[in-house]
Order: sequence, then C-alpha cells, then structure tokens
Amino acid sequence: MIHADAPYVALTIAGSDSSGGAGIQADLKSFAAFGVHGASVVTAVTAQNTTSVNDIHTLPLSSIEAQLDAVFSDMPVRAIKIGMIGSATIASLVARFIKQANVELVVVDTPLMSGTGAALGDELVRSAIVEHLFPLAHIITPNLHEAALLLDEAPLSFEDFYSADVTKRILFEKVIAGFEAQAQKLLALGPRSVLLKGGHFYDLVSNAESDVPQITERKAIDVFYEGAALEDIVLEGIVSEDGVSEDTGSKVFVSDWVDVVHHHGTGCALASAIAANLIYGKDAGKSDKWAVESARNWLQECLKVSHAMSVGKGAGPLNIANLRKIDL
Repeated sequence: MIHADAPYVALTIAGSDSSGGAGIQADLKSFAAFGVHGASVVTAVTAQNTTSVNDIHTLPLSSIEAQLDAVFSDMPVRAIKIGMIGSATIASLVARFIKQANVELVVVDTPLMSGTGAALGDELVRSAIVEHLFPLAHIITPNLHEAALLLDEAPLSFEDFYSADVTKRILFEKVIAGFEAQAQKLLALGPRSVLLKGGHFYDLVSNAESDVPQITERKAIDVFYEGAALEDIVLEGIVSEDGVSEDTGSKVFVSDWVDVVHHHGTGCALASAIAANLIYGKDAGKSDKWAVESARNWLQECLKVSHAMSVGKGAGPLNIANLRKIDL
C-alpha cells in the first residue's frame, strides 16, 4: 500500500485534446482513477471536439525536450504511457529520455487515426515509432485498424473467418487464430508484449450484410500476446458447445459488448490504466496479464456509465471519472 503523500508517478507523453475526451486529458484522469499521480509532456495541441479534428499543432522539439527534462529531473517516474507522437524527431527524443531514465514500464498506444477518422501520423511517424519506441515498450496496444497500418496489411474483418459451414465455436477459434497471427507479427517489431484490441471487429460484425449470419450475442475480443504458442492460448470466457464456460487464465479476453455512443478516449484510458497497473503489479509480483485484465475490467465499468455522458454533438467522452450531479 502506498501513502497519499508519496504516490506512484506515471508520465503521459501525448497530445492535448481540446474537448477533454482523449489524449493527456484522458490519461491524467485514468492515472488518478488508480491512485497514481500523473505528470504530462505535451507533444501536440489539437483543436478537436466530439465530431472532428480541425487542427493539429506539433510543439517545437525544444519545448518537448524542456518538458521531458523538467519531469525526469524532479520526479521518480515509474511508468510511461506514450500516445500521439507528432514527428519522427519527437519519437527519437522521447526514446533517448526513456533510456537515460531507465524506465522499464512503457506502454505505447498507437493513435494513428482518431475516432472520427482523422489521420494522426504519416508513414514516417509510424516508422519512427516502430524503430525508436517499440523496442522500449513493455506493451503496445493497437486496435485492428492501427495494427493493419503498422503491418501494411488489410484490417482483419468478419468475412476473413466466415464460411457457410462454420459453427459458433469454430468461428471464434478462427478469429482468435487470426488475431494471434497478427499479434505475432507485431511482437516481431520489438515490444515485449502486444494487446491487440478487437472491439472494432465486432462493430464490423454488427454491420455485416444480410447474407452473412449475425452473431446473436455480441462480444468484445482482445488478445494479449507474449509469444506463447497458439495451442497454449485458451478461449477465456467463451462458452463451449456443451455450454461450459472456460476460464483458465488465458491471454484471450472476451467480454460483453457495451453498446454506447459516448466512448471518445477509450484507447487512451485503457493504455493509461495498464501503465498504472503495471506499477502495482511489479511491486506486488503480479503478471502483466493481471495489469491488462484489471485495466480492461475497469474500462468496461467506465463504458457502462457513459450512456448519459452527453457532452457535445457527436461521440462524447468516456465517463472515466464516473461523473454525476452532486446533490446540494
């Protein structure tokens, strides 16, 4: 147990979201939710809201370097969450400071595209992230679209795994095998482990054409991969053909789909929660899988209380702080 006067310190290196939903704003709220003090280094200032990203201003390298120096020279940073990186030179600079500070718990989120579809990094930036930051990453957390960009492949889709004679069980096994194959390729890029987020996969399922059979119970699938062979990965939480639920601590996470419009900042919040949990896990001797699972469970609860988070005209922010009116 840590004392309030000496909390753990985590650092977010990311862009600022003027709508307060994603970026460093989401990161700092997530750190606080886990009792961790959050420091921040702003790499870019975005003009965005719940419907669009209107402008991105990457800060001068000298300003980012000054921020990094100010934090690392004064605070005992235990974990780092890296979000938006505005240029290849910023990626190199950040990597240099991480090496100098010898911080091992680094979570690299890969926000290459905003939830509204705006590009947040070109090919040069992607290459620099892979070259400089992935080798320092404890965990990377791409979703299926970001994984496709990183690997220069087409995004995984429902149609990749469906066939006319497929059963529900075999379909899930095919999906997991596809996820695992892509996660393995991502692992080869340098990180210690990969959390491949498949929420968007089931969004595609729900929008499938009428001639493609629907899965009646929508699920969200994420695969946490550290290099285990596929036969060692058990389908956690998936009901088998005889109705028995299998839960043996596997690296595959399956949960009920939370159908909510207001989810802006979900990826940032999850990555930051993982970073915070990695600190607790390291001190308590818990596994990285525990850190991911705990963060994922917390995120599910945030999503469940986000239905009424109507802020803005589009997809509103995730209700990270479980905001509610105070009775006076």
